[in-house]
Amino acid sequence: MQEREKIQAELQYVVKLYSDLVELLLAKMNHDGVSRISHADMARHVGLPKKDFSMMLQKYINFGLIEKTGFAAYRVIHTDMMKTSLAAIFDLLDTIDSHPGLSYQQQAKELGVTEKELGNIYGSLVYLLQG
Repeated sequence: MQEREKIQAELQYVVKLYSDLVELLLAKMNHDGVSRISHADMARHVGLPKKDFSMMLQKYINFGLIEKTGFAAYRVIHTDMMKTSLAAIFDLLDTIDSHPGLSYQQQAKELGVTEKELGNIYGSLVYLLQG
């Protein structure tokens, strides 16, 4: 249970960082929907060292939450990370917490996803938590 809470807290932190970043990008958005801003300014806004921020930003881009449209130019694709497929990670954690003995196949059934989709959810979880 403690490990789950740690993972949940780390994921909540990732969601909070994303929310803070989206807030900044929307404030800097031009009429074309593009925000022109440096990594350093974005990192400073969310309170991360530039290297750590760059790694997190790349994850957001890889998940299709933000689009890099040019040099120091970004477009927000999803304003709320929890309204994307990544919300399934939290559903998975809830399922594991409420039914800790479920097999992989049973977890997929409980979540209403295929085993391949469940594998993608686990992969997304690991990828988001990698430092």
